[in-house]
Amino acid sequence: NPGDDDDNNSIPCNSAPCQNNARCILAEDREGGYYCNCPSGFEGRHCETGLRKCGSNPCQHGGRCTDRVIGSTYSYSCVCRPGYLGENCQIDVNDCGSNPCQNDGWCVDRVNGYRCDCQPGYTGEHCQTDVNECGSNPCQHGGRCTDGINGYTCSCPSGYTGNNCQTDVNECSSNPCQHGGWCVDRVNGYSCDCQPGYTGEHCQTDINECGSINPCQHGGRCIDKVNGYSCDCQPGYTGDNCQTDINECASSPCANGGVCRDGVNGYSCDCLDGYTGLRCE
Repeated sequence: NPGDDDDNNSIPCNSAPCQNNARCILAEDREGGYYCNCPSGFEGRHCETGLRKCGSNPCQHGGRCTDRVIGSTYSYSCVCRPGYLGENCQIDVNDCGSNPCQNDGWCVDRVNGYRCDCQPGYTGEHCQTDVNECGSNPCQHGGRCTDGINGYTCSCPSGYTGNNCQTDVNECSSNPCQHGGWCVDRVNGYSCDCQPGYTGEHCQTDINECGSINPCQHGGRCIDKVNGYSCDCQPGYTGDNCQTDINECASSPCANGGVCRDGVNGYSCDCLDGYTGLRCE
């Protein structure tokens, strides 16, 4: 009957006013003629207000929320993921707080961890290891490598120089060879190829071509020169070594058929009968 619907609508609980599975109870002395019997964890006239705190997801960064009921008081607690702390797991733990990076390395905080950015010359998880720059054997020609911080030094053997002992020292740069001698650079030394007429380590000595055996004959005086000599001959001799007796008869000095006899630095004439004088004149 049409009237039955009106009767049903007049019963307060028929409209299901109570939320969250609360039970509606008729009560003429209550507002609207009913009240809601709320299940545990809800309150309000229609049980619309939840008392369980985890419903609002208070735990941050993936923390796990656990509702707690102490008497009539509802609360919660958070179990935080590693790397976070605080009532709501809102604090990122500063893993750099203990200054784990050594040798002035820069600590970069991460979630439940950290990273060390090392100063040049250091390596390792905590920048604890000095990089051995000598590991690649940078010193050449037998140089001795000494490791430093972010670098190295080379102690070079004699005759070499440069950061890596890569340069052969040019011992000829000071022009040690004298008298036009040609300098030949060697490792930690040099040699001189001398011009003709000179000798010695630096071509400093003029070779005495007159030597201990006089090349000038017949008493000629030897005069030393560069890569040679000359002879100052005694009168009556000529030639490079005074080896030639000058023929004073070559000019036919004897007159009137006289016969010339050559001598040393002179001559004599054998005159025909009837003539006399130095030249049979």
